[in-house]
Amino acid sequence: MPDKKTEEGFLTRLAKALRRRLPRTRTFVVFAGPPNGKYAGAMAAMGAEMVEITPENVDQALSFRMPDVVNILRRHLENGCKGWFAVKDDTIIGYAFVAVGGGKPRLVRKVLLHPDEVGAILVFTKPEFRGLGIGPAFAREIIARAADIDGVNSVVMWTVPSNQRWIRPLRRYGMKPAGRVWILYFWSRSVFRRTTGSSVKR
Repeated sequence: MPDKKTEEGFLTRLAKALRRRLPRTRTFVVFAGPPNGKYAGAMAAMGAEMVEITPENVDQALSFRMPDVVNILRRHLENGCKGWFAVKDDTIIGYAFVAVGGGKPRLVRKVLLHPDEVGAILVFTKPEFRGLGIGPAFAREIIARAADIDGVNSVVMWTVPSNQRWIRPLRRYGMKPAGRVWILYFWSRSVFRRTTGSSVKR
């Protein structure tokens, strides 16, 4: 017979699974700005090294994540996204993934990217390193590295409207509001999306 802790864990997981399948809405605020090479080395200034994630090192680089998460990130690599993990004192402290718009507009996770854009689709900092400026350093690195990609004129990032700890730095780095994306989910899938506040469809 499961103990109380195990039973609570099962009930919590069950409740989360049910909530994901019920109709719900999420809103994301989108920011865009020009690439800027002056932010290169932002992670080095934090005492960390940026290492590119490849199909060969993805399992080792992301060994602290659950296997299903690693599989999702591996699929991002297979679909042409780029990723880096940051190492400080021989410890991985986080990672970032970006998608390049490509030859035509394409939907990447929450936002529609255009051909001349790079989108920061994932920025993750390990919980024990949060609040130290690692996330903003990743943002600056992404803005800088986009400047080295031919044909890229804009960097796109998005988050939930309440995340002011992420929004305030983006404004300081020259990013400007580029609209909001409103998404209706049902059965864990996006079934309807609407964009507001921008002349560029997201």
